[in-house]
Amino acid sequence: MSAFSIDIHSHFLPGVDDGPDTVEESVRMAEMAVEDGRRIVYCTSHLSVFGSDSVGARPETLDDPIRELERRRGIMETLQRELDARGIPLELRLGAEWMMDPDVLDLLERSPLGFLGGSKAFLFELSSFSPLEFVPQFVALAVDRGWQPVLAHPERYSPVTAESFRRLLKPVVEEGGIMQLTSGSFTGMFGPRVKSLVEMIAKEFPRSVVIASDAHESELRTPQIIRTSPVPVNFPAALEKALAS
Repeated sequence: MSAFSIDIHSHFLPGVDDGPDTVEESVRMAEMAVEDGRRIVYCTSHLSVFGSDSVGARPETLDDPIRELERRRGIMETLQRELDARGIPLELRLGAEWMMDPDVLDLLERSPLGFLGGSKAFLFELSSFSPLEFVPQFVALAVDRGWQPVLAHPERYSPVTAESFRRLLKPVVEEGGIMQLTSGSFTGMFGPRVKSLVEMIAKEFPRSVVIASDAHESELRTPQIIRTSPVPVNFPAALEKALAS
């Protein structure tokens, strides 16, 4: 599996979170993704067990998470038909960027829609109130259920520093977690501190990281994925297996 043909973290769905507002903007993002080599994009709009604290949430999305996932599936299917009608060869798959909470695991038991494309892998992020020290336990609980948890953009969390990243992130990897690094972090989009950190993480954990776009629109946070990093970053075998299951 090519590390650059699949994007496991993106905000493509129009009018759902802090991603694109319109179908036309989603289409522009899809065109950019295809030009950059994507074949499959997972639509991972923000979601939490409470809805109301989802990052970038819109008033109309503050409801039961499973029902919201069903609504998003309909939006994705409509967008997929639009891409197909325009001859844009991009496959959309549903997912979510979950805010970490123990109850997320129970929700995932109830509905496959919260996983990446109905697989055994799921993406989660941390709020500013989520101690990184809790992440290994959350990862271990997910792995015990036979799932593959993926921690979104660890390089962008303020507790992660040049001095602390090994101590904080090594237990995540040891428990079976995979870390998703954001392409824009390598280019300096989020500042020199994050750029330095993402390079350190890629060098330290090359077999446990995957690069994704975390695309939100077509101007700044685009679907383009950087093809250079301090070390070769291949698609992790464990994640490839989980996505195929």
